[in-house]
Amino acid sequence: MATLGIFTVKLFHRHEGRYYTNGGFGDYLAGMCRVFDRVVMLCKVRETPPPSGFYRVDHPNLTIVTIPGWPTELGAMAVQPLAYMRGVRAMADVDVIHARMPDWTGVTGALVARRLGKPCFHQIVGDTGALARTIPLTKGFGLGAGLRLALGLYDWCERRVSRGQMVFAQGKAAYEKHHQAAERHLVLSTAHSLKDMGQVTPRCAGDRLRILAVGRLQAVKNQQLLIRALARLRAQDPRWELCILGEGPKRAELEALADELGVRAHVHMPGGVSHGPDLWRAYDEADIFAHPSVSEGTPKVVLEAMARGCPVVASDVGGIPSAVEDGVRGILVPPEDLDRLVAALAHMAADAAFRADCQNAAWAFAKHHTIEESDRYLADQVVRRWPTLSPLRSR
Repeated sequence: MATLGIFTVKLFHRHEGRYYTNGGFGDYLAGMCRVFDRVVMLCKVRETPPPSGFYRVDHPNLTIVTIPGWPTELGAMAVQPLAYMRGVRAMADVDVIHARMPDWTGVTGALVARRLGKPCFHQIVGDTGALARTIPLTKGFGLGAGLRLALGLYDWCERRVSRGQMVFAQGKAAYEKHHQAAERHLVLSTAHSLKDMGQVTPRCAGDRLRILAVGRLQAVKNQQLLIRALARLRAQDPRWELCILGEGPKRAELEALADELGVRAHVHMPGGVSHGPDLWRAYDEADIFAHPSVSEGTPKVVLEAMARGCPVVASDVGGIPSAVEDGVRGILVPPEDLDRLVAALAHMAADAAFRADCQNAAWAFAKHHTIEESDRYLADQVVRRWPTLSPLRSR
């Protein structure tokens, strides 16, 4: 009987005794519950009703151990002694520990594994060092410098605990950063199943050109750049419009920017959408999917758009180039480059042959990178490294 312990970056909400999450993490968790006989997960939890777009997580072989889900970097650091103590107790009987980073909880998971003498593999889903470099030192009367320092400290700790370990890195930057790992794997983060694959259909042929963005409304996702791009595009062609699915602290700021640029009527922000049919419909109805983040691992939404046959324009950061080969499976642009983003969106809409080639190549790539394939690869590598875990169930 194989048991997995997970220390995760993911924030959950607990309401009326039930747990809720968002995005593709639930699919990953379901996959681990299929592969392992028992899963014990330590995660951050807020005792509040789930926001829009969250869905219930319920697996009979899953045990959830909670720590407070404080929203600030300082709060995340402060709660780690509690995470360590609860982790040592909860993970005493697991066979292998999975530490998901970047997050202090993942670092704590690696330390708990050392304390208990457990095998441990790390999954790095983003580059905190790259994120720190995007924060202005003068932000918030010097708070930017403090935040950079905190993220830099975290980045050093992540590198330190990952030395000599098995690392699954999402994105070339994270992969290269962990060159002192005993074993590295460059992987993609996927959330779509084979049954979720859509069809490649013609786009950009109607009386409107809809850009779709999916993600939490926060600075790192950079939706403000899309709103500025929309204003530029509409000056040339009034068919352009933008739909942003997600919720978060930047909503008021994004709405104010759309008002300022005179495009508020053409920016639709309906909130979060649950992972499933409603989200697939949004991809199917869009003409172009855009993801202008300034820092990423490998965002699941990019793979989802590819799986639904939606043309992709995205930032050349993190693990995105591993999925979106520039000029083959979509268009990559430098982060924060408004001119290049506008040009890429216009080119994708105007060149039907290029767009169709990108759609077909991206769809084929997504078909070979489903959640089933991802789970199988991870399980195979873990068993190869620690043969005593074999056989895992339902592989």
